[in-house]
Amino acid sequence: MPREVAVISDVPVTRDVALGLAPQLAPGGQLLEFPAVPLLYLVDLRREPLLTIGPTRALDDFSAAAASLKEPGPRGRYWTDLLIPYSSLEDGQRAAANLASAVGGTVQGKW
Repeated sequence: MPREVAVISDVPVTRDVALGLAPQLAPGGQLLEFPAVPLLYLVDLRREPLLTIGPTRALDDFSAAAASLKEPGPRGRYWTDLLIPYSSLEDGQRAAANLASAVGGTVQGKW
């Protein structure tokens, strides 16, 4: 099963932000997108999936969103869902942490 996490940040993870960060998140890899689905897929050099990045949502009430987190950490204005494939947990977690850091956010586990 994939690991479900969220990036909580004060800066949204937009398509342009993710595209600009892709070389840092997966050296030699790339970010794939499919027009019919509002998801971005980060793959490594071997085309193995590292992250699925969902659309960013603005948080009107962080306390309500915190109920979906295992251990709510710092508050933020935006929530971005990520899926880390079981087959790439270590590299995927590192990419997720780098993505969160780039937007001044944190990776927080979901229930």
